[in-house]
Amino acid sequence: MQPEGTQPPLPPGVAALPGPGELVASPALARLLASPEGALLRERLNYPTVGTIADAGLASPSERFF
Repeated sequence: MQPEGTQPPLPPGVAALPGPGELVASPALARLLASPEGALLRERLNYPTVGTIADAGLASPSERFF
């Protein structure tokens, strides 16, 4: 996904858009990526996490979203 324009709208729950090669993740996904169980997923989402998606952008607290 790439923002268009100088001030694109932010998705719900996101304070700032990530730059190229970065991601924002839900708290549940961030916990999974930091755990031993997330090793295979970490290989596929091998980008620095630069922000957290707040409740306004999630359907439930356990949602794994980026």
